Amino acid sequence: MAARFITTTQVIAEELVRAAEAAQSWQASAKCEAIRVFRKRTKLMRAALGVLGRGEDRAVCEAMLEILGEANRLLSPLRDHDVLRRTIRLAGALFPDEQQRSVRTVLSAALLLHARAHAEITKGDDRAFEEAVLTRVVKAAHRVRTAVKSLAGLELRRREIAASIESKWKSARGALRAAIVTRELALLHAARKEIAAVAGCIGAWQGTSEPSRRVTRFRRRLARIAQSLGEDRDFALLADRLVLERTHIASEEMLEDVLNAILVRRKQIQCSIRRDAKQLVKYREDDLHTMLLDDLS
Repeated sequence: MAARFITTTQVIAEELVRAAEAAQSWQASAKCEAIRVFRKRTKLMRAALGVLGRGEDRAVCEAMLEILGEANRLLSPLRDHDVLRRTIRLAGALFPDEQQRSVRTVLSAALLLHARAHAEITKGDDRAFEEAVLTRVVKAAHRVRTAVKSLAGLELRRREIAASIESKWKSARGALRAAIVTRELALLHAARKEIAAVAGCIGAWQGTSEPSRRVTRFRRRLARIAQSLGEDRDFALLADRLVLERTHIASEEMLEDVLNAILVRRKQIQCSIRRDAKQLVKYREDDLHTMLLDDLS
């Protein structure tokens, strides 16, 4: 079991390297997609390392977690710029077809061309800043790949790995339950990383084996609520930026229309999040433990 878990982690490490190298592309769309993939694979890697770190490779796993954390910090300005651009496209899609292009154009001009915070970080030289960041991220990805190849982890057994995943789910489930009881959206957002970590660990557990329907269904629900929470957060950030940069937006009427459309969409997303959260908390820790041990034996 440990060998399969490590093999899956090695595959993720290879994907990290490919994504980091692809992010050096001159083509904007390819760069954005590569950064998105790198971020997703980083989350999976961090989840897997959290489990493997329970064995004899703890020091190596902790070092890799530090490297990945630094890479994410370096990518933060590029990531934020990309998320803003993507959320503008999503906001445009909330309008009828004939209005979408004008909405995206106005928002892009107001937010992307007047991105003061981004300009301060990059010192006005976006290209040089990106190249320096991506060079360091590629080096970090290669270091992680090399370190993953050295993992032994064979003292970890199936039950230990399952118990580690179960422990992560216990924490995430507690946060979900608290959010449902208090109806606090902020608590749901606080649980997002924990939810994504559980989904990542289960993905590594399954590896390339024939997936169990019950566990796959559970993992998909985890992934769906994490994605919905991310979309809600991105729309909230976009709304805040629009208010901050409202002097750069040509039409006050369009601004109000966009803010109202975002508000409606966020209410829809939040209803979906709460529905998924109620379904997820039905899975107790022992349910997950049983699913992992019985269905993936």
